[in-house]
Amino acid sequence: MYLIQQEPSPVPLHFRGLIKDDTLIQLAGMYPLSMSKIEKQTSNPRIAPGVIFVGIVAALSSIWFKTNTQDPFNLPKFQVLIILTPLALYFAKFRVNVKLEQKQFRILMTFLAIFIIAFINASLTSGNIYLSFIGLYQRNLGFFTYFCFVILFVVTLLNLNINNWKNLVYVYITLASFEIVYGLVQHFGLDPNNWKSPYSPILGTFGNPNYQSAFLGVAASVSIGLIFLCGKSLKVILVIQILCSLFLIQASNSSQGFMSFGIGASLILLFQTKIRSPKMFIPGAIVIGITAVVGVLGLLNKGPANALYQSSISARGDYWRAGFSMMNSHPIKGVGIERFGDYFGAYRDLTQVRNRSYATYSDNAHNVFIQFGATGGVPLFVASLLLWLLVIYLGFKKLQKIDGRELQVLLTFIGGFIGFVAISLISPENIGFTVWAWIFAGAICGISLHKRSDSKVTRKATHGVFVKSLVAASVMIIGVMPAIFLTQNLNRADQGIWNSLGVAYRGTGTLEDLLLSIKTNVSFAPNEQRYQALAASVSLGLGQNALAREYSNAILNLNSRSIDAYKIMAVSYEKENRLEDAINARLKYLELDRYNLENLDKLSRNNLSIGNKEQSLAYLDSMKKIQAENPLVISLQNDLNSQG
Repeated sequence: MYLIQQEPSPVPLHFRGLIKDDTLIQLAGMYPLSMSKIEKQTSNPRIAPGVIFVGIVAALSSIWFKTNTQDPFNLPKFQVLIILTPLALYFAKFRVNVKLEQKQFRILMTFLAIFIIAFINASLTSGNIYLSFIGLYQRNLGFFTYFCFVILFVVTLLNLNINNWKNLVYVYITLASFEIVYGLVQHFGLDPNNWKSPYSPILGTFGNPNYQSAFLGVAASVSIGLIFLCGKSLKVILVIQILCSLFLIQASNSSQGFMSFGIGASLILLFQTKIRSPKMFIPGAIVIGITAVVGVLGLLNKGPANALYQSSISARGDYWRAGFSMMNSHPIKGVGIERFGDYFGAYRDLTQVRNRSYATYSDNAHNVFIQFGATGGVPLFVASLLLWLLVIYLGFKKLQKIDGRELQVLLTFIGGFIGFVAISLISPENIGFTVWAWIFAGAICGISLHKRSDSKVTRKATHGVFVKSLVAASVMIIGVMPAIFLTQNLNRADQGIWNSLGVAYRGTGTLEDLLLSIKTNVSFAPNEQRYQALAASVSLGLGQNALAREYSNAILNLNSRSIDAYKIMAVSYEKENRLEDAINARLKYLELDRYNLENLDKLSRNNLSIGNKEQSLAYLDSMKKIQAENPLVISLQNDLNSQG
């Protein structure tokens, strides 16, 4: 690795009278105390297997993708996360941080417990248990994912301290280096994977240029913090890494990377200014404050930094208003975990429709706290907000009590964590990205709550082989094996659907074989409504209208608020000229989204076709109130006028 300079050479203990006490604390544990009767100490307190393992789990969750599945990025990351995370529980039992600030630790665990209880309560009462636990297709942000995040957070907290923090940083910086190299490969058109993206070819391993950009922004800010902790030769490497990250952020056409970098780096540099030149702290804070205001205005397409503006950012306000409306209407349990998209049509307003288009939907609030509030109610909203505020409070409180190297290490983690959280305020969470926010939070708490033992020796509790074997076996049976079984079926379904759609698009194979293949693949994950929707859509395209309705009914059995199901049913009936049945399906659609002009247009035309012109005109009037200048409204008006 290439990150941190070597520690000072060890000094024999018989020279301890010539050395400061804090140096003895650092050296303690590197030499056995021959006359001590205490338990055998750790051979190297700077090596923490638990920290290394957590870092590897997070890194694999960020990197892992597959090229032969319908969802090549999110589902593979979900599989890695829920299979490997239970193994981390082994290190929660055999931990490094034996002594913690007990009062603060109990408060933190209480907040964490409230978050979990609120989350699982909303999941169990959501009306779609599978969706709430597994998560929405191509996001997978259900209870299982966040429970894994919590486990990694706790294991990091229990194992990371000021002696072994490098174990985590080595893994993180190695991952960042990989993402930089892969980003450059994509930028220069050398990627062997032919990803198709309408935004930017720089997807990294996250499958989205925004997350790739944001991750590199955080990595660059962390590298700035590490520059103050390493030797001159390593500084050069870190500077190169920072420059490459900023280049890729610019090339990705995503301003989120500059946002995460600016926030994290500014915080780190501001505190470094306070340490090295206290008189410059206030002027530095003012400069950073002004820069932040200009940056925010730029994101809103105002001021001199309007180059930061992206049209997608302006849509956030539409999603946030809908989210707050859901939370206001369902304050206790929300609309259901991962069900934002099911209710968006009912809670969006005319401003969103007129500014963005009636066809623009969202399945996420694009703000983690509003998303929690909308889908899990006020309890989950408050619990998630207070948990992160507590982490930040503990970190800054510790900063006031420490100095030197320890302060710089903690400050680097805080800067990275706040960079991660800042992105979650304007974007949906992403498994490969968000997992690092939870681990950095655990690192902050691990350093902040760690208490050195009175004997100034890092001790290691002894455990028998039987106890360790029992813990390992329990973890495998309770956590890993069920996760493997679940993900194996999901993978079979996703890969099978991908193959079936390929056959359908290429037009190869017989119709009977194709339909049988789709049916078989859907059966591997019968509770995943997206597979049912894909099957219904393909069946409709192949002229199998009755089969399309069969799949649509299967969707409605899973989710009675599925707009896709009602739309497919309506189209299938319209193809058979069963207009009254089509109207009934579209009326169900209308209950879920009163502003969809296309649906209102079809309702008007279907009523006109069966001779109900009065009702047809009523739907036209509704469309005019929504957006009179829309081409659909104008076309319908002309057609009705031509009818006399």
